[in-house]
Amino acid sequence: MTHKKDTACACVIHATPGRTRIRMAGGLPDRAALTVLVGQLVKVPGVVSATANALTGKILLHHTVELSAIVEHCRAADLLAIESDDIIAAGPRPTPSQPLYTFALIALSLYQATRGSFLPSAFALLIQAAEMARAARDERAH
Repeated sequence: MTHKKDTACACVIHATPGRTRIRMAGGLPDRAALTVLVGQLVKVPGVVSATANALTGKILLHHTVELSAIVEHCRAADLLAIESDDIIAAGPRPTPSQPLYTFALIALSLYQATRGSFLPSAFALLIQAAEMARAARDERAH
């Protein structure tokens, strides 16, 4: 795909659902230009926030839509050019179900306690399990 000569170029260096880090191509960008680009990126539909680090030339995006939708919008607006090959699949990672994970944390904490390692490892696992159970309960309530 072609883009205007003055369109900024970047590549995705890390992407997870809702969070993407990109690196500007061509070395370190001008701080003012990077600030303008970030200001334009937060206006892209689905982008919640964009923060830049002028020292590294990286931009962190938090978003609520698929990364491909953001890339297409940026291309159409000649805002940012990212080649399709640079996009890392940012689909959901397979994770154990919440109840299973919580149970596993409780079991690990009990195992650590029986081995005499109650503080801090078993206690930390137990607290993590309790926080996950509380978060799951709160999620169901909403």
